Amino acid sequence: MPISSLPPELLVAIAEQVDAGPWDRQDLYRFCLVSRAWEKAARLELYRRVGYRSNQSRAAQLARTIAARHDLARAVREMQLSVGLDGSDHTTELTRILEASSRVVNLAVAARSEPLPVFAALTAALLPNLKELEVQEPLASKRELSAFSTLLKACPILRSLHFDGLYFAPETARAELQDLEEAAKHHSLLSLQLGVACTGRLPELFIPPSCTTLQRLSVEITVSVGPSHLESLTGLQSLELYTGFLESAENPNVNDASITAKTILERCSALPSLRSVTLNLNWEGDYYVNGNPPSSFAYEYIIDIETLHALPPTLATLEINDSLVNADEFLTFLDSTHRPPSLSFIKIDLFWEMFRPSKLKPVLRRLHSLGLRYEIAPFEVYFYDEDDEDDLGYTCDEVKSAGPVLKWDGGDWSGPELESEVEDGLPDES
Repeated sequence: MPISSLPPELLVAIAEQVDAGPWDRQDLYRFCLVSRAWEKAARLELYRRVGYRSNQSRAAQLARTIAARHDLARAVREMQLSVGLDGSDHTTELTRILEASSRVVNLAVAARSEPLPVFAALTAALLPNLKELEVQEPLASKRELSAFSTLLKACPILRSLHFDGLYFAPETARAELQDLEEAAKHHSLLSLQLGVACTGRLPELFIPPSCTTLQRLSVEITVSVGPSHLESLTGLQSLELYTGFLESAENPNVNDASITAKTILERCSALPSLRSVTLNLNWEGDYYVNGNPPSSFAYEYIIDIETLHALPPTLATLEINDSLVNADEFLTFLDSTHRPPSLSFIKIDLFWEMFRPSKLKPVLRRLHSLGLRYEIAPFEVYFYDEDDEDDLGYTCDEVKSAGPVLKWDGGDWSGPELESEVEDGLPDES
């Protein structure tokens, strides 16, 4: 059967598989040039995720297309809205777009966007299928908070919410917080993300003392969630602790953040359903040492091993991103009672000191012997000592990749004998 004669629904299914992400859409554009059948299937998938930015000329074009092409409007499932502070009222245009796109499931209010027109348009449009709402910037005024509460009262029951908090002190908006509390009761969330500006009572408004439905929680580590509220999350399956960035604030380094994360993990030790923990404690997203400001101390990126000792006993999956774990301490952890007995997968950045024997092979062998699937990124760290400067020429700490990421999915394992891998032992002095 020639591919041109495939049923339209099969072409759409192929296009769905091709669209792997927001930045991998070139193949879909090429499909549009193959034939009319391919063009129709690919264009529907192209419109599954759309973005509206009021300061771009394409915003008006999107509004016209959505109004004229009902088939494309019905294809939209995810939408990101961004309204600039240009003095224009975009509420009417946004409302028309949202009313036409009635099948939207996920909607995000982009960071640095003016939220009031978006909240007003969403409240007016009343998207019947909306399940996931993201507000990616803290609210800046009581008026914005009031509009957000009105939206939560009007929209369908959400299953996922991302709320970054407030740029002002919550205690100055008691009446508005009471409205928000009432609005939050309208929803039975399965997934919740609380951002860096969720201070005061805000977390407790979304995590009531008897919240048994929540399955996924992502919380910035400076957000204070009371022990009684955390302990009530008996249905929680996945926990992410991350470090956000807030301008004009003292943002913690990885080492300090991991100590705070330990306290939160200890409060979750009795949760019966918790299977996955992800730690994203490096708000910089990289290791800025090797002479690059502002940080020149490698210890700032090292996880305190006590954090691993606080892991819940029910854990199956652990992911630690962009943070260094000491190889010696990790080996000790693997052979200790602190390792959750149900642990089956680990993703970490492992380090040992430069010019010392590599600990990579012993770690990989131990993981394999325990049956733990892994994804290990190896690093060497040099800790600068002023007495060594003349001999070695280093003037600051250094973090250097020691090879490619090494993975084992539980299948055949031939042992860590890769040429690119750092060999055991000290360098040859001859």
